[in-house]
Amino acid sequence: MSSHLLYFQYLDDRTHKVRYYEEDLPADIAITHNVQAGIYALNQSNQTVTYKIQVWFVDPDGQERGFKEWEGIRDPSWGYGLTTQVVTLDKLGTWTLRSRLYVNGILTHDKSWNAIYCKQDSGPPPIKVEFGFYRLNDRTTGEYYDESQLPPDIAEGHSVRANCLATNRGATDVTVTMKVWLTNPSGQVRGLREDTKTIKPGFSGYTYCNAVDLDMQGYWKFYGQLYIDGTLWAEDWWTVLRCVAFQWPDPEGTLSFKTVYVVDETKHYYDIPVTLKTGLTVQGRTHTTNTNYLHQYMKIISWLKDPDGVTRGYNAGSWVDVAPGVNYGTGTNAVSLDKPGTWSLHAQLYADVKKNGPGTGVLVDSGSWNIIIAVEPPNGNGNGNGNGNGEPDKYKCPYCDDEFDTYEEWVAHIRDVHGEEPPQEGEALWKYALIGGGIIAVAIITASMAKRKP
Repeated sequence: MSSHLLYFQYLDDRTHKVRYYEEDLPADIAITHNVQAGIYALNQSNQTVTYKIQVWFVDPDGQERGFKEWEGIRDPSWGYGLTTQVVTLDKLGTWTLRSRLYVNGILTHDKSWNAIYCKQDSGPPPIKVEFGFYRLNDRTTGEYYDESQLPPDIAEGHSVRANCLATNRGATDVTVTMKVWLTNPSGQVRGLREDTKTIKPGFSGYTYCNAVDLDMQGYWKFYGQLYIDGTLWAEDWWTVLRCVAFQWPDPEGTLSFKTVYVVDETKHYYDIPVTLKTGLTVQGRTHTTNTNYLHQYMKIISWLKDPDGVTRGYNAGSWVDVAPGVNYGTGTNAVSLDKPGTWSLHAQLYADVKKNGPGTGVLVDSGSWNIIIAVEPPNGNGNGNGNGNGEPDKYKCPYCDDEFDTYEEWVAHIRDVHGEEPPQEGEALWKYALIGGGIIAVAIITASMAKRKP
């Protein structure tokens, strides 16, 4: 392999706004059109070198036209593209493109291409449409394959479709019709689809066949045809996949705690365990994600256990068809916190990958979490920590045992003595003390209970 490359890149008819590549040469272009060509030099050596690149046209009379030169340093794997000056075709016949490459002052490449055949009239801008394979989609797994990855092994029963791509390299809009289809190993046509679209210059349009469920093992082919103005313009085919015997994957999934939902407050708590007063109605919620590459039927069974270990709020769940990568969650039935102490959430996740519906399913994960510490509110009139005998509630400090008759005294004490901000409006603060083996819950009155704010 040469340490340096010099190759043709493109020829532009700047009048008709059409680009030609090496396989299009010589291009028929009308006299008076403006043209420009580009070449590229690439350093494939492992050394930094000095390049001098020259490029120019030679007209039918042998005169140099549009000469341009560049000189500079090129590191390994770096190249440089150089174009001619823009030239107006003013002579009929063959125009040649010439280029030279000097490496460290030594001429290494001297190349020429018969680039243009200049005609009196080339007519309207030519139609230039490239047509080829785009990609194959395994709709069951969500995977895509480009042409370099063909043919992959895909399991029987999977749903697939393939795409063709048309790119307009011309100067005007072009309307194309693409016909695409698959054939099974017996040669039967599957998923035939026809699509017509208008493509602007420099843009592409693709067409895919209808989705096909693979029902025969062996090699499947994909065919594409491109029609312009009713005439077959291009066609091709590709061996796109090998259908292999299907093996059902094992069901899978992982349970996670999601939230404690307090029905009375319509509020979710995500950090556990959360302290709540008895008497509230709650749910424990869990969720999972279908990490399988197939749809799975999934079911979560969940329940709470109260501080005495009694099952509460049991929800047997129901089977749900969950797509790959999609989350699914559910909760226990609502339960009233009627006992102080620790409440736990328990859940089991079942999954089934059977295509035609769920069966008994397989237990794939289970878990339990201590989610709630339920505490009884203190005796009193419900607005603080009064004794329930008609005496006014006291404002109790959440950081020490001091009590205050007024809200203002309470706020000043918390700020001055403890350097903290008192609870904001709507917040509830509880303090616990372990005395004689029993839990005493002290309710701290909130700012919303105060007559006025500080």
